[in-house]
Parts: sequence; C-alpha cells; structure tokens
Amino acid sequence: MLGKIVQLKNGLLFLTTLLVLSSTSLFGQATFRDNFGSVSYSNNDGNQNFSSNWIESNDDSSPSGGRIEIVGNELEFRNLDNRSIRRSLDLSGASSVTLTLDYDRTSGNESLLVQLFNGSSYNTIATLAGTGSVNYTLDSSEISASSEIQFITGSGNWGGSETIYVDNVLFSAVFSTTDLAVSKTVDDSTPKEGDNVVYTLTVTNNGPNNATNVSVTDVLPTGVTYVSDDGSYNSGTGVWTIGSLNNGSTSTLNITASVDAGTASSTITNTITAVNADQTDTNTTADDLSESIVPTADQPPVITVTGDQVYCPGGSLAI
Repeated sequence: MLGKIVQLKNGLLFLTTLLVLSSTSLFGQATFRDNFGSVSYSNNDGNQNFSSNWIESNDDSSPSGGRIEIVGNELEFRNLDNRSIRRSLDLSGASSVTLTLDYDRTSGNESLLVQLFNGSSYNTIATLAGTGSVNYTLDSSEISASSEIQFITGSGNWGGSETIYVDNVLFSAVFSTTDLAVSKTVDDSTPKEGDNVVYTLTVTNNGPNNATNVSVTDVLPTGVTYVSDDGSYNSGTGVWTIGSLNNGSTSTLNITASVDAGTASSTITNTITAVNADQTDTNTTADDLSESIVPTADQPPVITVTGDQVYCPGGSLAI
C-alpha cells in the first residue's frame, strides 16, 4: 500500500490510499488518472489513456472558465445548478476496477454526485459533501468498453460562492494475464508458380491463466490465393477464431494457398497482424509472426534419354 498526502484549498491535509499491486505474471495493472495538473480536459496521468476528454454539459466547455473549470490543479465546481461533466474509458477485459478520488467543499452546503455508467444509465456511487475521499469498487455492469464517470449536481439552489473541488481521479484496473506464444511456418519457401504452399499457424498458451476469446488475424498477401484450411478461418477477413485456450494447450491451423502466376523471383511475405484475447499477453518478444516465399518459374520438362531408343521410355512418342 502506498500513501499520498494531499493538500486542498482550505489547508486541510488528509491521506489518500492507493492500491499498488506487486508485479507478477498473474496480473497486470492499468491506471487511468487525471491529477488536473494542467488546465486541460485531455490530461492522462496514468499508464493508460482515457477514451475521451472531459465533456461538459450545460456549461461553456472550457477548462479555464465557466462554473466547471480547472483551478489550482483541481477540478472546481462553483454555483453549479444543472451542470455536469463526464469522461469515458475502456475497461473491457478487467477482472476488477477501483475508483479513488479526493474532494473538498470550501463553502456552502450543496453536494456533488459521482456517477458511473452501467451500460444503460448512470448509477450514483458517492455523494460529495464536506471534505474526504472516495474508494469504490466497480461492479461488473460498470466495467466495459464504454465505462464512464460523471460529476453532476446533487442538490439545487447553489449560491454564487458555493464551491466543491475534486482531485486525483484514479481508476485502478486489474487484468488477468497469460503468455500466448505464436509462430508460423511454411512448408516450401521456394515453390513454383501454380504450386500450393501450406502455412502452419500455432498458438500455445504458456499460462499461468486460461485464455478466452482468442483469435489471430492473418490476411493472405498479394501473390498467393486461398485454397482451403483445416480450422475456423475466415479467408475474407483473415481471422482465425480459436476461442478458449487453456493453460498448456496448443491450437494449430493449416492454410493452403496457391502461388499466383507472374510471381517468380518476387518475395511474398505473410504476416500475422493481430493476436487477441480477453487476457493481456505478457510476452510477445518470442513470437514468430512472418514467413516469406520466393516463387520460381515453372520451367518446361526436360527429357533425358540414354542409348539409341526410338521412342520415349514407356511411350510411343518418337524421339
């Protein structure tokens, strides 16, 4: 655990607690954070970027003016009435997410709501009044590719000087991880024009966790034409759908393609462009994603005879 001292505008000091996970092969942590250190709605102070900037509603949409703005390295809400601000982030694939933030009401007795989008509506998870901090664990409906946080007035009749400040907005997301080792081979690197070649794709889950929704994208390059495959491969999109791949398991796909005419002496490189799964791949350095072929021209046959035969061996064609 790591503590951080935060000083707010009224001079009060309090301790915010941030969750720090040990670096292991089991989990990976992503942080989405805005410390409001500059007057901008696009600040990204974590190791991941939010999906959007802060977006105001019913105000002037400026971080440096209006009733919602950034002042003194904090997000200020003043004389708020019917105004709000929101920001989105992609939390898809996270196994758990915690939201922490600090707040301080410097004057007045109004309140501010913290809301999270649950896929269909906003859910109020905290009411900010006085001075304090929020530490909230998101439920599954609030963890998605379209997750969103919103601050909106929680009371009416804000006076001209009634003010609440928010700081250190932090989402700590934990993603399960695994090591997917990917390789590709080709059975003939110097085929003739018109020959078939077989690309073999292999994905091995080296663990420690099972992998789900695994897919590989391998679009055949110009110079070869799809013939067949022995798995769930879409030749139009190039996506090989594997699905679940347990720790220690391997999945293999063979793609047969014909070498186009007019490709002799050219280098044709087939490259895997994407490997996707619900889990984070912890090691991509050993992956072998490309194979190249250099076709040769299809030369006419050469007939070799020995002795003084009148006909080609095995036939009646005169030499």
